Amino acid sequence: MLAELKLLVVDDEQTICQGCERIFAKAGFEVDNSSDPLEGLALAGENEYAAILLDMKMPNLTGIQFLEQLRERKVDVPVIVMTGFPSAPNALSAARLGISEYVTKPFTPEEIVAAVRRTVERFPAAKGMQGEVPADDEFRFFGETWMRTDEEGAVRVGAMIPRPNGVMFRRVRLPKIGETVQQGQPLAALTLAGKDAYIIAAPVTGVVVAVNPMLEGALAPLWDDPCGDGWIACIAPRDLASDISACKTRDVVLLTGGEGKAELRDQLAMYGCKVHVVTETDETPAMVRDGQVDVVLVDAAGLGAQGPGLVMKIRNEAPTVKVIVIGTSGPEWERAYRTSGIYYYTVEPFEDKEIIMILHSVFPQDARRLSRPEDYENRTPASHISVTTANGETLVVPLRDLKIV
Repeated sequence: MLAELKLLVVDDEQTICQGCERIFAKAGFEVDNSSDPLEGLALAGENEYAAILLDMKMPNLTGIQFLEQLRERKVDVPVIVMTGFPSAPNALSAARLGISEYVTKPFTPEEIVAAVRRTVERFPAAKGMQGEVPADDEFRFFGETWMRTDEEGAVRVGAMIPRPNGVMFRRVRLPKIGETVQQGQPLAALTLAGKDAYIIAAPVTGVVVAVNPMLEGALAPLWDDPCGDGWIACIAPRDLASDISACKTRDVVLLTGGEGKAELRDQLAMYGCKVHVVTETDETPAMVRDGQVDVVLVDAAGLGAQGPGLVMKIRNEAPTVKVIVIGTSGPEWERAYRTSGIYYYTVEPFEDKEIIMILHSVFPQDARRLSRPEDYENRTPASHISVTTANGETLVVPLRDLKIV
């Protein structure tokens, strides 16, 4: 199959063109190349290519100008951008014009061949921002990571991670501007002793166009304001419609009858929730009964004496629903709530950021990471060590009997 695929390399550096031709000839591709972008554009219009490898910084015609003119003639041909000068504006502009990959120079033969193979395998999928994309700016979650589109078409991403207990993460490894990230694959990582200990997955595929400089100096925003100042990166998406289809909104029904309903709604929205407010009711909300929402947050102060009975009805009619009660500072109704099978009872969860831990526990998380803070918290201390002697005998020695010399 590869022998039937033809590539076009357009780069003003003749050595890059010739190098790519040698690399891809060994990989089984036929290659045309041009160090003149105008000639390359003519070749792209006259021939059918499985993919075009394009430099961004060229005389007479920049990579962006090349892409703009190419898309007037051929909408779907996959384009892999090659550049030694990655920048946020170029990456975002290229993504809007439908690039498939963004490779930073210098690259190895293995890296460039892998980028082409990924592209031709999904040929002709390089359609950039095409497809039906929601016009709103709701938070959508891929496990614990979130994405939110802006009016420019870029996507801001972050993660809802509770502050770990007993584990002192000191820094976060951020992606590099110009780096291509894949949905579900590592985007960033919290490090211990210089090694990645907690992997944060990307919720969208595309090119990183900005990273949060605040996180380079302190991790507090990541815990304290995860959907605001704690954002991680801004990404120019490759196929936003497809990525969004794999993400979900965090829908929460807020049961309240009090005057503080607007405040509660706004506080939940700050943590990425899509809030459906239900007031003054003694029936199970239709969204809950029909299985559209499986998380209910109860404002105990607002519902008063009506609350415990309503929760019992919800538990009977929708037993899989997770009910979280925001209780009052006094003992009134607390026992009634706690004995009705609720998922969690809390008081003032927004004051100490407990709400982050609660939301993290009630919504499904993506399990693809190297290790978790819990792995460091729940380790069982070793009591013995096995030693194999020169004779092949295995001795089990209690650690208390070992001496360091």
